[in-house]
Amino acid sequence: MRKGNRIHDLAQIALMSAIFCVLAPIAMPVPFSPVPITFGTLVLYLTGTVLGAKKGAASVGIYLLIGLAGLPVFSGFTAGFTKLMGPGGGYMLGYLPAVICIGWLTKRETEGRGLRQNLKMAGIFVCGALLCYSFGTAWFLVVMDGTYTFLQAILICVVPFLPFEFVKIVLACIISLPIKRKLRRAGIMSTEEYM
Repeated sequence: MRKGNRIHDLAQIALMSAIFCVLAPIAMPVPFSPVPITFGTLVLYLTGTVLGAKKGAASVGIYLLIGLAGLPVFSGFTAGFTKLMGPGGGYMLGYLPAVICIGWLTKRETEGRGLRQNLKMAGIFVCGALLCYSFGTAWFLVVMDGTYTFLQAILICVVPFLPFEFVKIVLACIISLPIKRKLRRAGIMSTEEYM
């Protein structure tokens, strides 16, 4: 890899980590749920699409490390190991497999346009969301240690978030591929380095 490409990679990873740090802490409480609504999954969809699996995972990893180091970048402007190990921590841990999944599935998605392409991208983002929500719900059940049944956990940790997730997926479908195309046309990202 040439030095210029490495600098571009590091800059892209750092930029997406910074966007995570700015948007993910913004949280809206949900009644009857300890897990708030955040912009984290929207940034996740963009990161996976624009950076791919490896660089996307690096970006998410840096974001998590920044939060663990004590900077208030987790939901509700919180930080630390306790937050990550709390009832909502599984969603943040689920960002890693989700971004890898999205990055891998979108690695060849660049030039498609129109409804068919948007539906394809929506399907990819739904796969990422399913991974994230699966990790989050499973972790919630473990942390709550038998307080809730699986069905109750779904009603608390998944159902209230679906309308907001739909909006985030639609927004990601609109903006993710155009950003990726512009980076490639600007020569900042090549097909080879993305894979």
